[in-house]
Amino acid sequence: MNLEKWKTIKEIAALELNRRGESQVIVAGINFSVRFTKYTVDLRHKAKSNEEVKEVLRRLKSIYGDEFISQINTHESDEYEVIVIPAYVIESQNDLRVKVTQVLCRKYGKTKDEKKRQDIVRILRRLAPTEGAAAVN
Repeated sequence: MNLEKWKTIKEIAALELNRRGESQVIVAGINFSVRFTKYTVDLRHKAKSNEEVKEVLRRLKSIYGDEFISQINTHESDEYEVIVIPAYVIESQNDLRVKVTQVLCRKYGKTKDEKKRQDIVRILRRLAPTEGAAAVN
């Protein structure tokens, strides 16, 4: 093979593939996508109908209670209703924090972009348990 073909093969091998479901966590039996930016993280679920939104909120309420539901945001986006669980809610629930941390650790291991790695580390520090919680474990 000539040098041009080798360069192309090397570029293809270096691409970061986004596998479906790799960034998802299951909360109350519902798939939520983990979305992170430079400073924060949240969980998002795209619902196709208002009835689906009500069902998702009902399931979340049955597990986490009314206060949890009051902190969740919903908004319309194109043909979907988006349900968003913000970072401060994730931080308050140990099970959500563990699930999101696992996804971010996988992303950290797979990403090659140093800026993204720094963003992930920043968020992981935010999600890290406090000293008291670490002492209990």
